[in-house]
Parts: sequence; structure tokens; C-alpha cells
Amino acid sequence: MTAAIPDGPLDSRPDGYATAAERDAILRQLLTDANVRLGAYDEVTVRWLVNTLDWWTFAGVASLIRQAARE
Repeated sequence: MTAAIPDGPLDSRPDGYATAAERDAILRQLLTDANVRLGAYDEVTVRWLVNTLDWWTFAGVASLIRQAARE
């Protein structure tokens, strides 16, 4: 992986790249840290996000989850 999830509000597209497997691990860790429990359809959604979004959009969504978990 050559990128990290931004910690704060984004004013520009995040740099970097992560494989689908790395994005899966990132998203699951963020959701765990935010105390989000996943149901069967949530798992479908996680797989879709990981396998469909480009890095920049994925990193933006992940950044939002990280920020919300801190609140």
C-alpha cells in the first residue's frame, strides 16, 4: 500500500493506491474502530465499496468514517 487514509476534511483528492485486499482491511478496521456491526447485506456493501470505488473515492469515504468515529 502506498497511501494512508486522511485524518481530516479533504480539500483535494487523496494521493496513493491500495489493492482491493488492502482496502478491505482498511475499511473493516475503520468500521471495527467505529463500533459498526456488519450484517449480511452490509458485507455485500463492503465488498462493493472495496471492489468498485477508485482509490480517491474510497479514501474519501474512509476518511468520513474515521472522522465520524471520533465524534
